[in-house]
Amino acid sequence: MKLIWSGTIVLVFLFILSCFVFIKEAVSDVLEDYEIAGDVVFDGNIRLMMQDKVENAHEVSLVVNLPRYLHDMKEFVLIVDNNPIQQVMRIEPHRRIEKVGTNIRMERTSPVRVAVLDSSNVWRVVTKKVFVTTPGGCSAPSGGEALNMNDIGRVLVNLYERRVGAMRIKTKVLHPMDTGLVLDNDGNVIPEYYIDRMEFSDDSGLIAIIETFAALSANPMVMLDLPDRSQNVRINMSDSKGHIFRGECRKRWSNGGHCGNERKYRE
Repeated sequence: MKLIWSGTIVLVFLFILSCFVFIKEAVSDVLEDYEIAGDVVFDGNIRLMMQDKVENAHEVSLVVNLPRYLHDMKEFVLIVDNNPIQQVMRIEPHRRIEKVGTNIRMERTSPVRVAVLDSSNVWRVVTKKVFVTTPGGCSAPSGGEALNMNDIGRVLVNLYERRVGAMRIKTKVLHPMDTGLVLDNDGNVIPEYYIDRMEFSDDSGLIAIIETFAALSANPMVMLDLPDRSQNVRINMSDSKGHIFRGECRKRWSNGGHCGNERKYRE
């Protein structure tokens, strides 16, 4: 009897071990597909804040709060494993960044991963599993009102004062962010069409360059929290058709709160 129990325990242990190895290899494959390789560690100090369960899979908000030792990160990557478009955004920072926020699409229940390359060239990864009750964020029509063509590319920019000397940049661009996976009413595929690059800068130069993909929600929002504030922030964007969009905010901090002089136009 003892021999049978011992054999059963060994089999259970081997099964659990094989599952662990399989999961670890699957995670490694996802990360390596996006050049996240070499020294990779899981870092629970990176706070990935989003709902545990979502109903509207077309627009899922998230915020990533970075620990102090990652404010001078070299790269930031956001991935949704079970999306047909896995990579959401890739940030190349040119300033210290404390927090990143955006809104994404989720096709179905999936791990959401953030990978941050630190100053020692170590990738630090955090993962959160998010349950999607109504799948289809990438492949089903959103049901929202279609954008007027004249509104596509309207860029909204706001600057917010946080603590003394720090600021938040928040931008939104009106854009369909078509995934190329949705059918129109006649059964034809709506071609892929999305914002593919955002460039944040101020009077001192570049703040960040962000490569973006169709896994961002329609009318995407991006938020960056910086430890230092600027008077004037400019955001240049381009999309997959080669259109250029620009937004600018000239800020007098003595006025407090929102940006007082906001410019938005399309080229």
